[in-house]
Amino acid sequence: KPAEVITNLTDGAPRVAIVFDGLPDRPLCARLLDVLARHDASAVFFVEGENAAEQPETIKLIQEAGQEIGNYTYVGMAGLEKASLDKQLSELCRTQKVVSTLSAFSPELFRAPKMVLNDTLLQSVQAAGLSYAVKENVRFKPNTLHNDTDADAYAASIVNGSIVAIQVNRLVEPKATTPGKTDERPAFDMKPTIHDNNVNVVPDAKEDLADEVDRLLTALSKRGIQVIFVNQFRKIHYVPAQGGTTNGN
Repeated sequence: KPAEVITNLTDGAPRVAIVFDGLPDRPLCARLLDVLARHDASAVFFVEGENAAEQPETIKLIQEAGQEIGNYTYVGMAGLEKASLDKQLSELCRTQKVVSTLSAFSPELFRAPKMVLNDTLLQSVQAAGLSYAVKENVRFKPNTLHNDTDADAYAASIVNGSIVAIQVNRLVEPKATTPGKTDERPAFDMKPTIHDNNVNVVPDAKEDLADEVDRLLTALSKRGIQVIFVNQFRKIHYVPAQGGTTNGN
């Protein structure tokens, strides 16, 4: 049985959801949690299992703040639907084990970088103990909201009922095969830690992400839009169009 998919609302009510893709380092996470608390806003932090294992105090911060934690695979792996069934389950189950060990609860929400939803992947998600895959319809690009005017314009472009995904870490994608080399580890085995400047830190970021989120939430509030948990959104049995797949990012 495949997991269900959480998708955008269609009732026109002034509500949106925010999800963070990737576990922030502790200082940034603390600032983001403070911003969410000031605005009485809810969010889901989709975390990589490996980063979570290295930052147990950050997982504790999120849980103590009353925000939700989701499964972002073990290394923030892009193209998960192309991986073998064993690899899919390994990425998902290892993350479930890490988070449940650190927080005494198991995530029920799943996302992955550039995820493409199909029955096989959704069946793996359910088999790993996750009930839902979250499919956003708005992707926020960091270093975009430099001032309140930018934030107001961006908020005005967001349709009511949207799920807004904010990328914290850069995704890990497979590298092209180099002829003559057979012993290289594939990129999806690379550590996703945000301390790796060559892999996961967004380059040339001039704006603090917490400040940008603060501006965005302020702009949404001025428009009377409430930010709620994504698990309050529509849950559907997902059927890819014409038997194909649909890009979730």
